[in-house]
Amino acid sequence: MPNEKPAAHGADARAWVMAAVEEYEQRLVRFAARLLRDQDAARDAVQHAFLQLCRQRPEEIDGHLGQWLFRTTRNRAVDLLRKQGRQPISADGLANGELLDQLFSGDCDPAEFAAEEELGRIVLDVVDHLPDAQRESVLLWAEGWTSKEIAKITTRAPATVRVHLHKAFKTLREHPMVIRLNHDETAKISSHQEKSM
Repeated sequence: MPNEKPAAHGADARAWVMAAVEEYEQRLVRFAARLLRDQDAARDAVQHAFLQLCRQRPEEIDGHLGQWLFRTTRNRAVDLLRKQGRQPISADGLANGELLDQLFSGDCDPAEFAAEEELGRIVLDVVDHLPDAQRESVLLWAEGWTSKEIAKITTRAPATVRVHLHKAFKTLREHPMVIRLNHDETAKISSHQEKSM
């Protein structure tokens, strides 16, 4: 393409890209998979972002590498969805690896694990059914981005991102299954406290 920037050359540029892959690849794949609901398409979107990064010079990114990678991955995911003429429909298979690690390490009561796993599935299901802008904002927030950073990634106003997050968290808090699980956990704690008196 005539307007493409030349790729950054040399060992320093290669080390910069490889360090970015090491630091961001897993988070980007997780984010893209939740947007696309397709692990292979998610990997393609992330690969696209890293290929685009190879064409950038470090000074062009200017300290915003993570935001740039998430924005590029997001834009590619949106393009893939539009090209396929589909909307994401399911979050099947998104297991919480930290909970599994905790269970198998013996640091977790199986009953507590089951309750946390059930809550995790419910939360993922509720997030999955949020409007696209809210879901995207929550997924980025869950990756550790601030509302200002999410605004830069999604090219939305920071106030709009805060509204999306507020509405999404309100929906989560008010979901009947989340309320029920929270109530069950509170009752369990109260019962345990009464027995210990």
